[in-house]
Amino acid sequence: MIQFRQLYFSLVLSLFTLASVIANPAVDKVKVKNYLLKTNRTIGFAHMVVKKTKVFNGNLSKSVNHERLAKKYYNENQLEKALYHSYRARVLANEVIAENKAKAPMDASFTAEEQQMTSGKPSDRQLDDDLAKEVPASVNGKDEDLMNGNLDIDIQ
Repeated sequence: MIQFRQLYFSLVLSLFTLASVIANPAVDKVKVKNYLLKTNRTIGFAHMVVKKTKVFNGNLSKSVNHERLAKKYYNENQLEKALYHSYRARVLANEVIAENKAKAPMDASFTAEEQQMTSGKPSDRQLDDDLAKEVPASVNGKDEDLMNGNLDIDIQ
């Protein structure tokens, strides 16, 4: 009877472990890099739109700062954090594009796989709070400051 209980306990534990692995697959560095690259292209498009329309509301700057933080996390191998901040950056870049009445490029949308990769992400507010803690100067960033310079979001 004791052996049966041990076997049953081991089986249940194995099933829970398997379920957690399936629900939260390990983050693949190549997939994260591709995710960040798509976000970079979306931000680049948003940057071009703002440069043309001159509509400055701070969302472009916030988007760039989230992507810079994502880049930092990616380089530190903190891949989940990189994904979450890149997600927030792309959402903000999409808002910039929509606010300026431009047609979003294909890279702006999220695939089903990308949505799955970020399914456990913190709230937008939490990500914004994390950004403010990590990069305090980003809170008051201005879109205008980005018009003549490198966005510094390229991933190597």
